[in-house]
Amino acid sequence: MTGSVLLFAGLMPVSGLGIDMIVGAAPPQQAGSAAAVGETTQELGGALGVALIGSLVNAVYHSRMTTVGPVHLPAAADTLPAAVAAAQLLPERLGDELVTYARNAFADGLQLTAVIAIPVLLGLTCLAVFLLRHVGHANPPADEYQPLETSSRQAPPAH
Repeated sequence: MTGSVLLFAGLMPVSGLGIDMIVGAAPPQQAGSAAAVGETTQELGGALGVALIGSLVNAVYHSRMTTVGPVHLPAAADTLPAAVAAAQLLPERLGDELVTYARNAFADGLQLTAVIAIPVLLGLTCLAVFLLRHVGHANPPADEYQPLETSSRQAPPAH
């Protein structure tokens, strides 16, 4: 829970700024479409990122659990909760070894993912800063508030 709060506390300001850049660069009549495309892109990118990172963690875990380990149980190689459940069926010492090994295999997956993801994110950050350094607003904000005409009636002429 704490990780999710920290993640979204860091993502929300960046997300808002990104959508603001997209909408600000679009012509006013296309602002809604631009916002929708920006939101869709962020959602798709987030889903693909979670899927990719989760797949990498799972691949490392599965590899560690099937190649070497205290006990070869196919069910324990699937997920960490499956390994914990399988360990409860084993004698205490062997079960403890299995849980320890499974936790270490899972941590190895997380560590490898972090080692890969951090440089990639830093590189993408530098690329974004470099590519977006000259981006401005297509429609700079007006100095004064000018309401849109909402009715066909015109104000009576002043005398």
